[in-house]
Order: sequence, then C-alpha cells, then structure tokens
Amino acid sequence: RDNEVDDDHPLARVLCKFESDKRVNVTNISLSRFTLETLNEMLSCSLYMPIRRVRSLSELVIQKTDGQPLHVIEFIQALSMDNLLVHSFARGWEWDADSIDIFP
Repeated sequence: RDNEVDDDHPLARVLCKFESDKRVNVTNISLSRFTLETLNEMLSCSLYMPIRRVRSLSELVIQKTDGQPLHVIEFIQALSMDNLLVHSFARGWEWDADSIDIFP
C-alpha cells in the first residue's frame, strides 16, 4: 500500500537500499482494487460456481473490503474459518448473506 509508506518509513528506506544494490533485482508490483465484475469472476472460478450464483457473495465481499486484494483474501479466509462460507459435497459452497453482512 504505497499510499501508506512515505520516504521516511523504515520499509521505504530498506527498499531504497535494495534498489541501489546492483546485486538485487527489485520489481514493484501495483495491485488495483477488484471491481465487482472481476471479483465475481474470480469467486466463480475459485468456487466452481456459475457467475450469477456468486454475485451476492461478491457484493458482500466488495462492500466489506472495498476490493483491496489483500483484504479480499483475508476476508474470504476469515469467512471460511468462521464457517460463514462452507462447502459440503452434497450441496457445494454455501454462505449466509445476513451473517456475513454483520461480520466485522
């Protein structure tokens, strides 16, 4: 999150040292927020479900994470760990939208 790290931040100073060292190859990767459509497609592929079926989950995840990639991943993991996103072999993936809506 480059908007949270200015030139005086300890991480910025370490990165500057790495970048000035010819023996170290540094690659910066910028990640933009997920759009609803992109997240919906990703969840559809990840959960092996039709796009139309994961739309409500995608909307909740976007609402809770603002589409920030790291937050999306952590939020989905938290849903799974708290059994708010569950899989059964009989019914596939299920979630309770009301419980997720009040989940922190």
